[in-house]
Amino acid sequence: VQDTATHYDLTIAPGPAEYPEAGLRAELRRWLGSDAEIDVEFVGSIPRPPSGKHRPVIGRYRPARPRPAKERRSDR
Repeated sequence: VQDTATHYDLTIAPGPAEYPEAGLRAELRRWLGSDAEIDVEFVGSIPRPPSGKHRPVIGRYRPARPRPAKERRSDR
């Protein structure tokens, strides 16, 4: 789950034996940037939502969109 531009919550199943946490964080920072804040939770299983489908990526972060140039010119 991405909540902000640089914060990520990861829920991983099955347990930590298959994914060394330090190595996982280092690899993710290579992809996401050195300023990425990564919280990792290892769980026995991930419950399915009502739709029955797992969502491998959930993006909740919505950056502010700049107004189109046409609108900015009319503010003058």
